[in-house]
Amino acid sequence: MPSENIFETGRSYNNVYFLKIDASGHSNVVLNNPSDIADKIFGLFEESVYSTIEENKKWNQCEYAGFWGWQGDGGLCVFYDSRESVSSKTAISSSLNLIDFKLAWLQEKLKELGVNGEFHIRISIHKGSFLYKGDEKRGSIHSKELNFVSHLEVVTPRDSLSISEDVYRACTKDLCDKFTELDFPFENHRVYLYSNQTLAKKSVQWMSNISIDNSFKANVFSKRLSEQNKSIIIKSAKTEVIDLGTALSTCSRYLVTTQRPSYYRNEVLRLLDAGVNYTCLALNPQCEIRKIYEKERNENLKDKTDWSLERLKSFAEEVKNKKGKFNVLLYSRMPYFAAILIDRDKDGLSIFAPYMPKHESLNIERADSIHMLISLSQNQELFSQIVSCVDDLINDKETIKLI
Repeated sequence: MPSENIFETGRSYNNVYFLKIDASGHSNVVLNNPSDIADKIFGLFEESVYSTIEENKKWNQCEYAGFWGWQGDGGLCVFYDSRESVSSKTAISSSLNLIDFKLAWLQEKLKELGVNGEFHIRISIHKGSFLYKGDEKRGSIHSKELNFVSHLEVVTPRDSLSISEDVYRACTKDLCDKFTELDFPFENHRVYLYSNQTLAKKSVQWMSNISIDNSFKANVFSKRLSEQNKSIIIKSAKTEVIDLGTALSTCSRYLVTTQRPSYYRNEVLRLLDAGVNYTCLALNPQCEIRKIYEKERNENLKDKTDWSLERLKSFAEEVKNKKGKFNVLLYSRMPYFAAILIDRDKDGLSIFAPYMPKHESLNIERADSIHMLISLSQNQELFSQIVSCVDDLINDKETIKLI
């Protein structure tokens, strides 16, 4: 979208409006459709965005509205006018037109073209200042405001426009009335949202997207990871792998399998050859806690564990001359979670699975409880808590070393 440049090299500008737009679902459309169809729909998207902003620029007689970068699924548009009310209105009215009118038109085009996938957009607006470095360097401007608007776009609920409090305060009343303040701030900014869909649904999306009270993002799985993915994750181990479970049926079966390919077994053998220690922690089948847990779960845990221990003994005999040590410990406490710990002391990583209760309406196997992949660098506090719990089990006076 061409726009006559009004900026002077080396000069700072205030009350500049930054608009970030992105096509949510771009990757899925590209992956699941012929390239010419994907190119067609995103070409239409780009044309729609450019034309909408150009129309609003002319209508409001805004001095400058131009894109400073487009990456196929979205980009950054800069609005500036010596009258701030004009740049504010142009940025916001362009966004409302895209959400209220152009989005529905584009979604209808998807149906006409037989596109496999959905098309949604996210738009964010923030205001601030920047130092203009020249035409050839306009794509390399840096400012905290630009960082924020880029971050805000990522967490904006789809098919919505989010604006910062700074933008909201500069809006005329008729525009302010279109927005609702969201319950939680983002990166210390109050945020206001416009959507032509149910606000309650958008609020849930917002809370799911942002960090609240120092929450953090983690890879969460609704059930157990595949054997292949587990083998890839433990590949990063440099010193040790600790596998904490109850019966360790899956682990022991992987280690002695004769099926091919045997992803997990092969990776454990490689780690042991490299000097990495592998420790299994299972619930002692002879302890009183086992009987209580067995009754709660309504399963024969003793037989399961006995079979697992036989398999682990067989594997231990096979790898007894490896550089790394293979250990099996039996603990006697109530097992509240399962975990695979990789390197407790450095570059730590854990697959963590809290056990859910088993009853008539929720018949979930222990291994199919929710799983989370958590790293030391990602959340030191939670990782340290998992490590502390595992250490307590290992060092408990009732824990015995079987192998």
